[in-house]
Amino acid sequence: SARYPKTPMGEGKEAIKRFKLQDKEALHVIVSDKSGRKRIHTMFSNLGNPYDYFRYSGSDKIYQIKSKVAKSYLPDLPMWRSPHVVKHEESELISIEVKHLRNSYTLTRKQYDWYFKDALNDFKIPRTNWAIMKVVHVLGNLDTFVFIDDGSRKLADMFLTPDCQVTLNLSGNRTKVLSFAKYDDSQYLLMVDNDASVLFYVSFDTVFRFMRHADVFRSLQM
Repeated sequence: SARYPKTPMGEGKEAIKRFKLQDKEALHVIVSDKSGRKRIHTMFSNLGNPYDYFRYSGSDKIYQIKSKVAKSYLPDLPMWRSPHVVKHEESELISIEVKHLRNSYTLTRKQYDWYFKDALNDFKIPRTNWAIMKVVHVLGNLDTFVFIDDGSRKLADMFLTPDCQVTLNLSGNRTKVLSFAKYDDSQYLLMVDNDASVLFYVSFDTVFRFMRHADVFRSLQM
């Protein structure tokens, strides 16, 4: 439905080269009908200007278009996947089992209250406690645009002894396992449900929300 001026900005082989609309350099957008038959084949480029340039396949006439196509439809995988890795409402969370290098504990929800339990402690978490709020918040919106999908054996081996493992017991008898392994000083790798084919980068802050000791969850302060 996009409109464009019918007067060409240029034409010929030199114009195609100047506007970076060679077959190998341009972004190809092909539209097909229901039967799979190709109906439209266009090529787009952007030279850093407010406008894109395009030509139809087989034509050397170049047109200018105001619609942003060249950068909106780049064939880069991160642009085409949802950033949501974990997204669960608090009402879906029945309990959260956490194991890390210094402790293991369970957070259990009973209606609007949360309870903490480990080998030495068993108490109701104050509703104003900021630690449980941060845990619930990150599980409701854990996003990342950086991921690895090569299934590297070396990276997968890092999860044989993860720095932190979080098991979510969800409504409807569902479970989800989040395993975190330290990648560098500021980033961790996240593996979901023991599937090493796709690993996600998350910040230290994300993992640190789970690696808290009991007194932090006992605090009344937000």
